[in-house]
Amino acid sequence: GVVIHSLYGDTRKPTSDMLKGVDVLVFDMQDVGARYYTYVSTMALAMEAAGEHNIPFLVLDRPNPIRGDVVQGNTLNPSYKTFVGMYEVPMRHGMTPGELARMYVGDFGISVDLTVVPIEGWTRDMTFDNTNLPWVAPSPNMPDVASALAYPGTCLFEGTPISVGRGTEKAFQWIGAPWLDGQELAEALNEYEIDGVRFEPVTFTPRNAGDRKFEGVSVEGVQLIALSTDYDASRAGVAMLIETYRVSQENWSWYEAHFDR
Repeated sequence: GVVIHSLYGDTRKPTSDMLKGVDVLVFDMQDVGARYYTYVSTMALAMEAAGEHNIPFLVLDRPNPIRGDVVQGNTLNPSYKTFVGMYEVPMRHGMTPGELARMYVGDFGISVDLTVVPIEGWTRDMTFDNTNLPWVAPSPNMPDVASALAYPGTCLFEGTPISVGRGTEKAFQWIGAPWLDGQELAEALNEYEIDGVRFEPVTFTPRNAGDRKFEGVSVEGVQLIALSTDYDASRAGVAMLIETYRVSQENWSWYEAHFDR
């Protein structure tokens, strides 16, 4: 049978043994359009390995599910480079995997025989919902495009004590903690008047959450309601950090390893 090797664990880059007998390495995975979603980091490391072993690398390109004409957020400081953010691209980068692969070669120096099979029928102003293709969750906590749209901002809360809704049906669309007042927080955030998004108070209960935050505990918080698909989730995320930090007091801490990346 076909041998399967995991690249999401202790080994993130294909080894020589993994690549024995391989004629071409093919990347065909759905990205979500945010710098810290690691499928494109795996792609970069696989490209490096392919180049080192003189194996051609083929990308079967897929749409950026949160549009290719919107770029938002900061650009990575290279001193904070990790597997979660390998290259100096914005938080919401607006590129497809194939475009990122070309950028890794042209701008960041990966040496590999690269071929990108282009997408047909996708235009840059389309979200995945506009493609009429079925959304297959690329990971358990990315249930739909609404989560992908919010992810460039709400993912910042992975570096805090606040839940991002892992273990719920709307992961990354809402944030919460037992000490928060959802109504008060929503009112404070709506005063920022961030274009294209509204904040609503919510209560949710994480179950079997991978981050183990508030397992089985009812928490209050806010949900991001997209009014347009070009809203700036990174700006919304910073506003949410400011306001949750303000009211959390002794409950707050920074998980630097999860934040500075």
